[in-house]
Amino acid sequence: MRKGIQFALCLLLPLAVGYMSAFFVDTDGWYQQLHKPSWTPSGTIIMRVWITLYVLMGVALFSFLNADNTARQARTGIVIFLVQLLLNFSWSFIFFYLQEPGWALAELIVLWVSILINILVFAKAGKLAAILLIPYICWVSFAGYLTYTIWQLN
Repeated sequence: MRKGIQFALCLLLPLAVGYMSAFFVDTDGWYQQLHKPSWTPSGTIIMRVWITLYVLMGVALFSFLNADNTARQARTGIVIFLVQLLLNFSWSFIFFYLQEPGWALAELIVLWVSILINILVFAKAGKLAAILLIPYICWVSFAGYLTYTIWQLN
């Protein structure tokens, strides 16, 4: 039973952060007026990808927490995970609420590095936890290129 609660909490944390960051997303106002490349995914696709990524993050966290870690490794992994999650949340705030694509791009570069560090820290505990974060860093790479392109077009 304890593992089930831990699993649920590991899933709930990134999903809750994603849900909260969605409050800043306004695709009908300012964003609609921006010049965007033709290859910009629809809002529905973006939403589905993020939900999938948040679930993968939660499973990765659960896998990491249940690996053979020292207390120090566990603390480090949790802190890194929370930092990248906070940076993930911050991107939506900077891009949509502050309407600053250039600053959002700079923040996204820091996010990308934090995800890479997260992958490397999780990999020390087990390959599964790290592998589950690879789609996340790939998507953030794509989002970085999209953010850069939107910034340049506007």
